[in-house]
Amino acid sequence: SHSLILHAMQTLMIYVPYVDLTASKIISDQPLTVVSGHEASRVPAGTFDADPIVTQVPATIQWGKKFLLSPHSGRNAQNFRMIASMDNTVIIRKCGSDALVNSTLHADQWSEFYTI
Repeated sequence: SHSLILHAMQTLMIYVPYVDLTASKIISDQPLTVVSGHEASRVPAGTFDADPIVTQVPATIQWGKKFLLSPHSGRNAQNFRMIASMDNTVIIRKCGSDALVNSTLHADQWSEFYTI
């Protein structure tokens, strides 16, 4: 655990080679923006091409409960990762009338699945 003080317009870059920071917590008493990504990600793992991935991460109080996941153009396989902010978070995937319970997660755990 680390504590830092950032002032208006300051930035902090956390770079840890070969470490997955999924579900890392950032706690603040003031508004801030978190941007996450990778300069050359291979998704799904084992692919030969590497593309940059960048996303702005919303605060957990803004997270929803239902999401529509759509395929990326030109990709045959998709990789999705879900992160739980609360204990007993149930991940249910539904396609058509079929529902599949993917997993039940505790706070800060994550689960991922691939589509083909």
